[in-house]
Amino acid sequence: MQKKPTGPLSGLKILDFSTMMAGPYCGRWLSDLGADVIKVESPEGDYMRSRPPLRNGQSAYFGYLNSGKKSVVLDLKNPQAIPLVKKLIEQCDILIEGFRPGVMQRLGLDYETLKPSCPGLIYCSISGYGQSGPKARNPAYAAIVHADTGFDTAWQDSQPVKDTPPTCGIQIADCLAATFSTIAIQSALLSKAISGSGQRIDLSLAEGMLSLMPMQIVQSQFPSKNSQTLYQPIKTRNGFIMIAPITPKNFLDLCTAIEREDLKTDSRFISPLERIKNWPLIISIMESWASQYDTQACLDKLVSIGVPASEYKSVADTFTDPQFNQRGFYQKASDTAGEFLLGRLPFVSADLHRQDTSFTPTVPSLGEHTKEIFQTFLSLTDTEFSQLSDAGVFGAKLPVTAQ
Repeated sequence: MQKKPTGPLSGLKILDFSTMMAGPYCGRWLSDLGADVIKVESPEGDYMRSRPPLRNGQSAYFGYLNSGKKSVVLDLKNPQAIPLVKKLIEQCDILIEGFRPGVMQRLGLDYETLKPSCPGLIYCSISGYGQSGPKARNPAYAAIVHADTGFDTAWQDSQPVKDTPPTCGIQIADCLAATFSTIAIQSALLSKAISGSGQRIDLSLAEGMLSLMPMQIVQSQFPSKNSQTLYQPIKTRNGFIMIAPITPKNFLDLCTAIEREDLKTDSRFISPLERIKNWPLIISIMESWASQYDTQACLDKLVSIGVPASEYKSVADTFTDPQFNQRGFYQKASDTAGEFLLGRLPFVSADLHRQDTSFTPTVPSLGEHTKEIFQTFLSLTDTEFSQLSDAGVFGAKLPVTAQ
């Protein structure tokens, strides 16, 4: 078995009770930074284990979110499991959970209950609306949060057809929650280094989603007919491109690229405010120009001068894009069905640069490390482990991989 590379969080132990996407993705990033992450699953396993795409019964989606972790199975409905998991928590630095508010309290695993015996514990709760407020206990996934925060209607406002709010197939709220949770946990670690104390983190998907819309928040307070330029696909002879002449220099460079020097002194485009007022006309001018050329010819003319522009690509196109390959963004992970690609943390730093890039993180099978973790952390004997297993602490039947 390959040894996990060291990282800035090496030595930290994290207990991850979360399922679905937000919490697990946060846990995976912390694992990528060097932490040892133990995923606690019910006997049925994380629902994401059954989500397509499946290869020989293995979900690559689950693998993307949980590579590099270890998996233990615990039946938290079994009373004998609670004292056991409390002892495990005492050995850990960070706890991540994504249950609906009130669940961990009913189990006796809430922060206030654990704090006396684990004063240094960083306890991160991720939920749809946070731990307080009238909607705190409402069930909420990314799609609900997108609708309830105004994101979908804000997106609708930028579409040509505005009859029905659009559907977003990307779990933006979950990805944001994972990002902000990772930031919050590392902020708490810095605070702990100074104070010696842990803390509770209460993260809301809905508030994270609102943080994505600064323009929409100020526009809603101060409505203006001409307050935002809406960039849109520009059709070429064989496809579409995006052109974004945001700054004054971008616009002047655009005029040069499309051989319209006259536009530089046109009163309709002389200032940012005038360009916003006449943005539909600028779109029309760009469309007329682009319709004469193939996509690549358009890009050659625009990018060579410094105009921000790109063709429209699929995600699959990025697998062979020299930009991402040169920076090593895509890396291999593996499960029992074989290897697949996942994206690394989206930054390059000295700590990460020193890591062994040949390391391939593995995706844990359900309960694969149950016996290893409980014997290592709690010093259980084989007999004690078997007795707990027979009592159903690890579910009706312990997965074969964990025997």
